[in-house]
Amino acid sequence: MNYTVPDSLLKRFLVRTKYLRYLSRRLHLQYTLTLSQETRVVLRFGTDDTWIAREMFESRPYEKYFRPEPGQTVVDAGANIGCFTLRSAELVGTSGRILAFEPSSRSYSILKKNAKKNKLKSILTMNMALGNQEGRITLWVHDMSAYDSTLRAENEKARLRGGEKIPVRKLDNVLDELRIKELNFIKLDTEGAELDILRGGQACLNRFRPRLAGEAHPGWSDSGATILEYLRGFNYKGIVEPYAEGVEFFYAWPNEDHLDWVEKS
Repeated sequence: MNYTVPDSLLKRFLVRTKYLRYLSRRLHLQYTLTLSQETRVVLRFGTDDTWIAREMFESRPYEKYFRPEPGQTVVDAGANIGCFTLRSAELVGTSGRILAFEPSSRSYSILKKNAKKNKLKSILTMNMALGNQEGRITLWVHDMSAYDSTLRAENEKARLRGGEKIPVRKLDNVLDELRIKELNFIKLDTEGAELDILRGGQACLNRFRPRLAGEAHPGWSDSGATILEYLRGFNYKGIVEPYAEGVEFFYAWPNEDHLDWVEKS
């Protein structure tokens, strides 16, 4: 990846100095990274944003066995600042559509900025959580935005900063309101809420039969095996793989998709 050089000596110093990285986070300083196919992403100094960008555009764990294709519609649940959203927009092209859900106000503001910076009209951003209820819940905010979660006590990888009241919707209801006629791919990274989202998307699974790729957190939330067992009730197949400490990745597809080769990989 080609890094856009920070536009001042101060910003260069902030990148290299631990103490000033903390200060830059407090000051909400940002910079821009140029990614594949000229996609540009706004990142925040002193955060885990650069790590997330590298994961989505270099490691590409959500694309290991299948990926969004040109013209398809994608749901990005837990979009954060929009790295997978931007990557999906590259893959689906101008004829595709990305529905990006991010409940955190601090991450959502950057998500919107990233969609605007890349002039991507295919992206619809929504500042809400997805779950198995309609209403408002608390999002527990951590120092590292990747760990923000509606499950508070179990996720202690980053320091808890407090709570934010956020709207929560069922995926089925949102898709109905948007009059979505096709949904091909769902990415789930919601720090423990993955199974709840699927429970709120039962009509979606039955009607659209999307492929799914997501994270699971067996140490403090539902395991990948538990999520796949739920999906089997909708005539899905899938596999689970270890990814990092306390993190699994699951990949699932409808039986009629005939992706048996995935299980043998």
